[in-house]
Amino acid sequence: MPEPKTIKCPFCQDGDILTSYTRPMKITKSCRGSATTSSKSYFSKEKWTIITDCSNCGKSKSEIEKRLKGEESVPISEAVKRAKESGLPLKF
Repeated sequence: MPEPKTIKCPFCQDGDILTSYTRPMKITKSCRGSATTSSKSYFSKEKWTIITDCSNCGKSKSEIEKRLKGEESVPISEAVKRAKESGLPLKF
């Protein structure tokens, strides 16, 4: 059952975003044959659904979802800069 939650904006860290959160649940499926019954259990993944845009910075729902899922790509120059700052010995 989805429950409403409020989180901070991943871009500006100030705006409040209304989301719908679905907890991970255990789901059991059973199969019946002529003589036996077998069942398999698995856990569903948690799911966040963005309901509102950020009122502070104005980012859209799709941009916020991409940032929260980690799908937003980082430019190569930024990735190299972060790697060098962290002290990794790299040759690009």
